[in-house]
Amino acid sequence: MATSDPLMPLSESGKTPQVYQLEDSKNEAHYTRDLEAVKVNTSPKFVGLTKEQLEQYRSDPFWKPMRLILFILFWLAWIGMFAGAVVIVVLSPKCDVKKQASWYKNKVSYQAWTPAFRDSNGDGTGDFKGMNEKLDKLRKIGVQTLWPTPVIQSDTFSYGVTDFEKVDERLGSEEDFKELVDEVHDKEMKLVMDLPITTTSTEHPWFKASRSGGEFTSYYIWRDVVPRGGEEFWAKDDSANKYYLHYQEKKHWPILNWDNTQVSEKILAAAKHWLDIGVDGFYLGFVEYLGRNAEGTQSDWDASTDRLKAFITEIRNYVNSTEAIRDKDIALFSSLENGHNDHQLSLIEAGLNYIINPELTNISAQSCSNKIAPCLHKMLKDVLANHDDNSELESMWELGKPSASRLATRVNDRATAELLTFVQLLLPGAVNVYYGDEIGMMDSKTSGVAAAQRGMMQWDRTAHTGASSTQNATADAAGDDSEFNFDDQYSKEGSQLKMFKKLAKLRLRDEALMLGDYRLGALQSDRDAFAFSRVYWKGDNSTVGNVYVGLVNFGETDFTVDWKADRLYHTGAKLAKGEVVAFTSNVKNYTPRQQIDLSSETHLVGPKQGILFRFAS
Repeated sequence: MATSDPLMPLSESGKTPQVYQLEDSKNEAHYTRDLEAVKVNTSPKFVGLTKEQLEQYRSDPFWKPMRLILFILFWLAWIGMFAGAVVIVVLSPKCDVKKQASWYKNKVSYQAWTPAFRDSNGDGTGDFKGMNEKLDKLRKIGVQTLWPTPVIQSDTFSYGVTDFEKVDERLGSEEDFKELVDEVHDKEMKLVMDLPITTTSTEHPWFKASRSGGEFTSYYIWRDVVPRGGEEFWAKDDSANKYYLHYQEKKHWPILNWDNTQVSEKILAAAKHWLDIGVDGFYLGFVEYLGRNAEGTQSDWDASTDRLKAFITEIRNYVNSTEAIRDKDIALFSSLENGHNDHQLSLIEAGLNYIINPELTNISAQSCSNKIAPCLHKMLKDVLANHDDNSELESMWELGKPSASRLATRVNDRATAELLTFVQLLLPGAVNVYYGDEIGMMDSKTSGVAAAQRGMMQWDRTAHTGASSTQNATADAAGDDSEFNFDDQYSKEGSQLKMFKKLAKLRLRDEALMLGDYRLGALQSDRDAFAFSRVYWKGDNSTVGNVYVGLVNFGETDFTVDWKADRLYHTGAKLAKGEVVAFTSNVKNYTPRQQIDLSSETHLVGPKQGILFRFAS
């Protein structure tokens, strides 16, 4: 029989005691007797004062006030400790909080020409409801900001505005637009829109009224004769028998006179209207026309920036004073086709968040003499140097837009266009993608109502590319939708769209691509190629997270990269073993996550191919 007590939970040594083994009736009798003894020995003994003793102190003249004093002291001590804890929390030094970049600084924006994007009701014109139908597809490929163009009522879906506070009814109702904005926000995306602040249409009621004199005459800039050298900027209105200032070579876009404070007040009222609907920002077009020289041929930059600053200040004040939108970070941006670096800086100082870099939209086979790499390399080098010298300039890169021929058409080659998009998605800052460029769309082959670069979006292989159900569409299709359509590419591994999705998503979660430096390698002119890297540096000269190196070959022949000899990349970081992350759709000799070793390997990059490698720092 075991000698330890079976009812004790643990022995003094901490080990579980053994239990009795009931071998026979004699042992069982002994066990019963011992158990009764344990019960007697372990009965609790009464400790403390009896009820009668306690009763003596209940009304004692000494203990009665003493209890009250002790009770009060207890709560005073508790309150004091609580207050002390609050003071410690308030006065303690704050932990360093990692600053998050504003939503517009590194996101993928998607600009869609609304009339050609998706027609929901079969009237031939794309609309807000149709755009709403396709939101989920855009979100899945990594688009974070939607930029529908246009929204405001105009004469020809342009900057010829006819009412600043109304949506174009051909695109849907204001309620349809509000539903689009709400759905965008439900999907944790943003929506920005064009707000033309310097032009209207000649069909605008203001302009019609200005012809006959009265208060609206000063809404525009009129002259009795055309100033010398200003023929491209002035047009005669026969009914008024005078000349009005208009946007260069666009007679139906008269310029608003911002010397008249009523004009700025009207435009501000329009901005407030769209902010109340819920938009997250504005593209302010043609800001250089806010002030003009006497001849109207050039911008008066001092006047333009002063007026822009006053306008932006009013917008910011309105946002900060309006409870429903007070916490919103509103993006205000523009572009300059012919502005100098100092003009860009003055516009940033006036309050714009960023200026779109227009240089890449000028890339074409013709302008680059069929040598894309040297052309692109020089543009990137110049723009990046300007941004390095002026850190307040934020980048936004675009390759396509509604006023330029489509990228794949400009370079006469879809593979080259895809490679340019590959480079664009890895540039620092934000990028703006023109609808259809993510699948390699080209200009329409037929001459329709809309410009060739505004063809119907190619969604699938159904009639009219899935963008409309009618042949009488506002825009034409490019005519090659059988292969180059969204749905087919989304379902195919290794397509251009899948490459786009991979890089767009990667920008959202990797610090090196969100916040890192961009280093441009030397141009390999004999091979029409170059490399670049993305590295996020800390202040102590060490890197954070991953290091990315991209190789792009715009040439017609293969070339082999010898990592030791070529020094094609330049990161400043020590690189060794890594992996393949992404590549263009024509790459066949690499696989995702393929391991590489720079200490011993060389890599083949084929014609019109791009490859992205990742290294752990």
